[in-house]
Amino acid sequence: MPISTGLLIVDSSPLIALAKLSLLDLPSRLFNRVVVPDVVYQECAPRYALSDAQAIKAAVATGVIEALADNHVAGLGIADATTFPPVIAHGA
Repeated sequence: MPISTGLLIVDSSPLIALAKLSLLDLPSRLFNRVVVPDVVYQECAPRYALSDAQAIKAAVATGVIEALADNHVAGLGIADATTFPPVIAHGA
């Protein structure tokens, strides 16, 4: 059960770092919803030979992290993500 009912939107750098540390499940233990914009997912996932890319794809496939189309991320009711640091916590 997450400790926050908030939303977490993850950028590529923290996503890759969590994958390298085998901690991709950590955000979902802390937040109710963990979202990766599709543009971020497409930046991380195509690196097929890398274990972190495989882990990121598995986390999305199993629902640990939700990949969302960019226009849907914009509709989540938060400010423009470019004004935020690499990890956005909303409603925490």
